[in-house]
Order: sequence, then C-alpha cells, then structure tokens
Amino acid sequence: MNEPLLAWNEQLEQAKRDLALRAKWTKRRTELVREVEQQRREESHWSERLASEQDDVERMRAASFSQFVLQLFGKLDEKLSKEEREAAEAKLKRDAAAAALLALEREQSDVIGKLVEVEYAERRCSELLAMKEQWIREYDATAWQELEAISAEIGQLQSMKIEFDEAIRAGLEVEGALEYAGEKLSSARGWGTHDLFGGGLISTAVKHGLIDEASVHIHHAEDALRRFGKELADLNQSHDASVPQVSGLLKFSDFFFDGLLADWMVQGRIDSSIESVRARNRDIGRLIGKLQGEKKQLEYRIAAMNNRRQEIVESYGGR
Repeated sequence: MNEPLLAWNEQLEQAKRDLALRAKWTKRRTELVREVEQQRREESHWSERLASEQDDVERMRAASFSQFVLQLFGKLDEKLSKEEREAAEAKLKRDAAAAALLALEREQSDVIGKLVEVEYAERRCSELLAMKEQWIREYDATAWQELEAISAEIGQLQSMKIEFDEAIRAGLEVEGALEYAGEKLSSARGWGTHDLFGGGLISTAVKHGLIDEASVHIHHAEDALRRFGKELADLNQSHDASVPQVSGLLKFSDFFFDGLLADWMVQGRIDSSIESVRARNRDIGRLIGKLQGEKKQLEYRIAAMNNRRQEIVESYGGR
C-alpha cells in the first residue's frame, strides 16, 4: 500500500530541487536584465567614442590650411599619432564592451532555457502534495485529523487577517481626510495672514472658502472615524483581539466645529484647528501602526502553520 507514497516522495524531492533551481535562475535572470542594459550603454558609449576619434583622424588627414601649418612646424605627425592612438584605444574598449555584451546575452539566453526546464515545478509540487493528502484522508484518519485541525486554525487566522485589513483601510481613510483638511487649513492660514495685512475682500473670501473645504474633509473624517471604530469593535468582539479603540476620538469633530465657528475669522483659531487636526492624525497613525504590527504577526503565524502542514504531508510515508 505504501508504494505510491514512496514514488510520490521521490518525485516530490525532484520537484523541490527544481523549485530551488527555478528560484536561483529567476534571480539570475533579473540580475542579467540589469547587467545587459548596463553593458549595452557601455558598448554604445565606446562605439560613439570610436566614431568620434576616427572622424578626428580623418580630419587630420584631410588637406587644409591647418594641416599645412602643422606640417610646416613639424607637428602634424605628432598630432596625427595622438589621434590615431586615441582611436585605437577607443576601438579596443569598444571591442571589449561588445564581447562582454555578447557573453551576457548568451548567458541570458541560457538562463531562460534553464527556466523553461523547471517552469512547472511549483505546479508539480502542488499536484503531488494533493495526491498525498488524498491518500492520507483515505487511509490514515489520525494524520488527517491533525491536518484538518491545522487547516481550521489557518482559516481562523486568515479570517482575522481580513478583518485587520478592513480596519487598516478604514484608518487610512481617516488619515487621508484629515491630511486634506490640514492642507486646506494651512492654505487658509496663509490667506488669513494676508488678510491681516489688508488683503481685502478677496483674501477674506478665499480664506473662508478654504475653511469650508476643510470642513467637508472633517465631516468625511468623522464618518470614516465612525467606520474605523466599528471595524475595531468588530475585531475585538469576534476575535478577542487586543486592539485600541477610538471612542475618545469620536468627539473630535464636535469641538473642532464648535471652536472654529465660534470665531472663524480669528487667525489664532485657524492655527489651533490645524494643530487639532495634526494631533488627531498622529493618534490615528499610531492606531494604524499597531494594527499593522498585529497583522504582521498574524501573517507570520499563518505562514508557520502552512509550513507545518506542508511538512507533515511532505514527510509522510518517508523511508
């Protein structure tokens, strides 16, 4: 009964070796793309340099008044020799660059061919693992229960990760709205300063318009903040997660609008509103950072459980 397992294990070992080779050749292919491009630039540089030096030599050989003067004073041979040496040097470097480019392109072609040979290694691994899992399910209830328990835990962790993703997205929406509000208030402060120095009706109107725009973003932030709080509450309720709450932040828009509307033409009120927005954004940023840290830990746990499950299947039935 174990014959299929032994055969699958041998094939799985080969598939895993092919996977390692695929990772190696994929990495080398990426490196070669960069190296070939760099070598092409090198070859192009020396080709252009060679053409330029050859032009200089031809100009020196052409009949001209400057040639007559140089020959008269015995300098033509010396000057021509210098130009010819520079042309020869450029040709040597161009040829070396071209040879290096050709070698890299050949290696690139070779690597692509090797990748084709191991193209289906990952799919083959998956197929073999699936066959082994089916065998375990049919013939070894104890081992299958262990695999099922691990799968159930992975499912719970993945469900929790989805909720963390949703909470993080909600928090980022709050952050974005507050950032826009802060930008509008900062612009309003600039126009308000202009207004203090006699900017007139135009600067006053612009300032108030910017404050109106900031208010729209604050309303958006308020709505997003409520959703953020709901996501965090759901996370704590469904998974008993130790994540922070935003109840203390939900009143932010109330005192923001109360304070701003109490004296919205006073420059100092705009300044304090900007600081309030920034402070709340820092609070939200800290909450998001904590959520992202918790999510990262979840991802590590999911990866570890997946690895454990795969190790059980891979090693099952080994000699």
